[in-house]
Amino acid sequence: MKKDTTKIKEIDVNGFNVLLVKSRPPRLEAKIVFDRDQISQKLLFTLMEISHRNGLGCSEPHFGLPNENSMTFLIGTILQSQKEAPKYYSRIYACLEEIKKFSEDLFKQSDFTYLDLTMFKDIDVSEIFPEQLAIIRDQNYNGSWQDFYHDLIDGGKKEEADIISRCIQFETNNNKDIGLVGNKLEYTLIAVDLWDAQAKS
Repeated sequence: MKKDTTKIKEIDVNGFNVLLVKSRPPRLEAKIVFDRDQISQKLLFTLMEISHRNGLGCSEPHFGLPNENSMTFLIGTILQSQKEAPKYYSRIYACLEEIKKFSEDLFKQSDFTYLDLTMFKDIDVSEIFPEQLAIIRDQNYNGSWQDFYHDLIDGGKKEEADIISRCIQFETNNNKDIGLVGNKLEYTLIAVDLWDAQAKS
């Protein structure tokens, strides 16, 4: 059995911890950690977009043990040689700064302490799939709820269009992107609906 001779050197890049993995070929990478319940297609696509824009790669999420509420991404690049690493410090720093700003915004959006849900109060919340609607919006309508809404109206789907108008109102009133918080919103709507049902019984 071949002995693993991989060594890792920790490098401080303007306050970020970056690893130089002395493997074959060598790699320069940084570890990014998010809460497991923050996962969404938009989160994955945003991290890939930021990484690629800075000329770096982004791994798929790695999940910890079932009792750990975290998921990890690796941001970095493969090097031709270890001597190449300093060339990438400014690039990986810019990428990590951008991801830091995005994660700060994501943290604010994930705060449901104060939430206006009045736009959903008179509909069956079990038929609303906010994150799925946001995925359709982002993939088919370039992120535009308005285009999505008008397409449904033009197709005679008034009930579906009404749901979209409520999603628009939710985002406007709460300053949140359903693409990022849709999964949490869905669970919240179900929980509120159950609470209301119990209160009425």
